[in-house]
Amino acid sequence: MNGLRLDLADLLNRHSAENESDTPDFLLARFLERCLQAFDEAVSARSRWYRCGSDEVEANTESVA
Repeated sequence: MNGLRLDLADLLNRHSAENESDTPDFLLARFLERCLQAFDEAVSARSRWYRCGSDEVEANTESVA
């Protein structure tokens, strides 16, 4: 587990944020880390769209999905 995920799991545990969903803190931490990665990818795609035009970005994102 990387540092960010460990820190997130610890933070979730300290605040008992996992209690309501009854999901282990390490699973929630992994989910949040992947949400951040997805957001980063969306921001990158948006930047490419503004630089290159929508056709090229759509072609690149279809091959990833």
